[in-house]
Amino acid sequence: MLNETSRNLSPRLFINYRTEDTGPTASHLAAALTHLFGQERVFIDHRDIEPSEPWPDRIRAEIERATVVLALIGDRWISVQDPETGERRLDQEGDWVREELGESLSRGTVILPVLVDGAKLPSDRALSRLPTIKRLTESQAVTLHNRDRWEEDLRKICAFLERRGFQRQVGVSATGGSAGRTDSRWRHVHATFRGRAREVDAAAIRPCGAREARDFVEGRAPITWEIASSPHVIERDVHEELLQRLSEKSPNARLICVIGPICCGKSCLAWKAAYEACRSTGCRILQILDPTDAEVWYRLPEYAKSVDDSLLVLVDDPFRSEAVVTAIGWLEPHLPITVLATSRPNEVPHSAALRLPLERLTLAGVSDRERDQLLGILGVSKSAMSAEQLRRFERQRDFATLVLETAGGDTLSRLIGSAMQMLQRSNASLARAYEYVCHSYSLGVELPVGLLERMDHRGEFHNIVHRYEASGLLYESSWRSGYVRAGNSRRAELAANALGRGPANVLGEMVEAADAGNLEHSAWVAYLLQCLARNDDQTLGREVINRHRAHLMELARTNPLISLAVWQLEVSGPGTISHHERAIPLLAKTASWLREHPGFETM
Repeated sequence: MLNETSRNLSPRLFINYRTEDTGPTASHLAAALTHLFGQERVFIDHRDIEPSEPWPDRIRAEIERATVVLALIGDRWISVQDPETGERRLDQEGDWVREELGESLSRGTVILPVLVDGAKLPSDRALSRLPTIKRLTESQAVTLHNRDRWEEDLRKICAFLERRGFQRQVGVSATGGSAGRTDSRWRHVHATFRGRAREVDAAAIRPCGAREARDFVEGRAPITWEIASSPHVIERDVHEELLQRLSEKSPNARLICVIGPICCGKSCLAWKAAYEACRSTGCRILQILDPTDAEVWYRLPEYAKSVDDSLLVLVDDPFRSEAVVTAIGWLEPHLPITVLATSRPNEVPHSAALRLPLERLTLAGVSDRERDQLLGILGVSKSAMSAEQLRRFERQRDFATLVLETAGGDTLSRLIGSAMQMLQRSNASLARAYEYVCHSYSLGVELPVGLLERMDHRGEFHNIVHRYEASGLLYESSWRSGYVRAGNSRRAELAANALGRGPANVLGEMVEAADAGNLEHSAWVAYLLQCLARNDDQTLGREVINRHRAHLMELARTNPLISLAVWQLEVSGPGTISHHERAIPLLAKTASWLREHPGFETM
């Protein structure tokens, strides 16, 4: 029964849940109820508390405002433990799930226990040591099943809330969808997604000309539908395969992902194929505008059921947000939609996180046909290239680097800088490992895995090359085991610069970590110094030598290649006679050492 205070308040809902127990369900339910009653009527902490806002104060204020509290209870609600102490969370001082419920009960606020996926209401005995929430067991509960009975159970919760003063927004049904078809699909999209998505009218798109397409390829213009639909942008070799997949009719939901590294043309490929599929099959395109917004995915099923045509949902880089991955994982397999996503290799989630089968389409290196297209778009002729430029152009397999070296511009540099900032925030240990590999491979030097693992004393680098999140960043050497490299030296250079630390510091740390008793380590140091000696500017190499001379001399006792590399760096120009005389015994000693240790001459 409502207390007198609650009778005088505007209806306000507070969702109480334990993240480890019913976190995804709480997000799903909050999205559905928000769409039904409005965000001003529904509070859930992870969505509504702003960054830097004092959350304990906000929680207490929302408890005070709430007229109804939904207490979500799953099968782990009681048993979830603190991983450090092993203590039951519910028993811990400062457990907010218990405090929220206790405060609500003391205020006389209506509490509706929601039993998720067959969970049982806790017994009196289970809560006997928790007097502040013991009365929770006296409340009649409702059920909420995520799969086969979601809509039916949601209707009961909605009816309960409506009896307590909550009013549905105009034009919205009891399950969150549209209350009847609207004459304007644009108004329908606006009402459902509220600026989170837009429907693309392919018939209204006017493909751009050659100049605008060239500006896009050179990085001077962002992608637009006019650019993506243009015949003047590069058509990747996998375009026809993707278009065929999109044109296939299927009664079930599909998730197709175009996978590739930064700035390799993923978005342009996906947008172009979506445009052509829409023109040929008549499907609708719904474009997700914010890839980090999870709520749009919870609203998608009702929208998909309200349209007559097959639906193609287009989204770039959705897998960077765990909340979005969780939301996509809730999509029912029977929905008549195809999701076309783009992603970098290290961001693609495991299939276990998704209910839909993931169809992968990976962008490989650049073909001769794609090279010729690029030259035509840029107006560049091979005959105008120098021999060195032509050699690099024909050997370059990385799409973004090929465009960068052919057209110039700083697009790739900016994108890699942004990607490195994101990597540092999301996976600091992988970012540190990648930094070491990039500084080494920017000089063309592959790094021994054993040396990389010595750079971390906490064990975070152990087996990091084979971890799922390192895919697309770290690669095993293609010609010798036990070594790791970055994708290509140009990307490695840009990533190393973006990660912020100076090369002298990073290379110096690796030199110091090299084990004098490990020939792979010392040979790597020697080859690194040789590469630094071949640079036009040898300042970096000399700085490394001067900072770490003592350790280099220790390494040189077992590997004369290091002494020879140090000599190469210390002699600039023609040098003096004494310098050259010193090289003679070094060369002889090195030749003898290489005969005894075959396999290191190509380091």
